[in-house]
Amino acid sequence: MAYGVKFRLEFSDDNLKGKKIEILKDNYSGSVLDLVGTSDPLFITWDSDDNFYNPIVGSSCVINLFDTDASNYDDFYTADEREYKVKISYKDSSNNYQTYWEGWLLVDQFREAILPKPFPITLRAYDGLGSLGGFTAPIDLTSVASKDLMYYITNILNNINLGFDIYISNDILKDGASGSD
Repeated sequence: MAYGVKFRLEFSDDNLKGKKIEILKDNYSGSVLDLVGTSDPLFITWDSDDNFYNPIVGSSCVINLFDTDASNYDDFYTADEREYKVKISYKDSSNNYQTYWEGWLLVDQFREAILPKPFPITLRAYDGLGSLGGFTAPIDLTSVASKDLMYYITNILNNINLGFDIYISNDILKDGASGSD
C-alpha cells in the first residue's frame, strides 16, 4: 500500500501553533486538494481509564470541516476500511512539521447535514491501538527459542498496519543482574 496525500488543511490553534491535517488515499498520486475547516477543525481523544495494567491507550480523532461550493470531497462512506489514512502534524520550534498522530478514517461514521452549502461535515479516525486487546500474541512454534519479547510486540503492532517505527527504550534490569542478563 502506497499512500499519497489527497487532502490537506493547515491552520493555527488557539496558541498560534501551526497544525496540519492530511488525509492520504491508497494509491493516490494526484494534486493535493484543500480542506475547509470549521473554527475547531481537530479534536483528539485518548481512551484511557488510567489502568496501570492496561498500558496500551487507543485514541480517536474528530475532524470538523465545511462542504462548500469550492470543496471537492470524496464519498468517504463508500470507501474500503483502510483506503484513507489521517496524519496530524504540528510545527516544531524550527518551523518544521512533526507527525503527532496517525490513524485510519472511519468511513462508516461519516456524517453530513442535509442543508444548502456551506454545511458542516464530521470525519472520525482511530489509531487502532485500542483494538490490539482483541489480538492474541502470534506464536511461531517453528523456532520459539530464537524469538524474544520484541518479536512478539512488533508482530502485534503490525496488526494495526500503520507502519510505525518501533524504538526500544528499556532501563528495567533484573535485581542483581550481571553481564547480559
